[in-house]
Amino acid sequence: MLDKIFPKIHNEGYKFIVIFIFATIILYFISGFLGFIGLVLTIWCYYFFRDPERISINNENYLMIKDNQMKKGNVINIAQLAGITASKKTHDLIPLCHQIPINKVDLSFEFDDANNKISIISYVSTDWKTGVEMEALVAVSVASL
Repeated sequence: MLDKIFPKIHNEGYKFIVIFIFATIILYFISGFLGFIGLVLTIWCYYFFRDPERISINNENYLMIKDNQMKKGNVINIAQLAGITASKKTHDLIPLCHQIPINKVDLSFEFDDANNKISIISYVSTDWKTGVEMEALVAVSVASL
């Protein structure tokens, strides 16, 4: 019963959820509104670290994608192009996200034949003094669509 309400999450997510829960408690004592913001962040963290096995494709489609047999063309190349383009347009998609000159965006796809899963790994680099986490997340999100 609880598995349907609270699906299992990735092992790395537990430490972040504990940090967010303690931060929520502290923020609640400072201000009720800040406590609400902390609660929203905790729920987002739980959603972000949910187990990727919840998204699956059937065996026939998995084999067609892997063998490049889809009618519309090479799905992996199109997903890679879409992810790279989206990472360079992150500032247009996310409010208050500034434009960053990106040196490199690389998306790799790993096929897991045992579970019919495709893992998408993103690598983004820049020379600026800021991180490119949002660009990497946007690249994987759009590529997975």
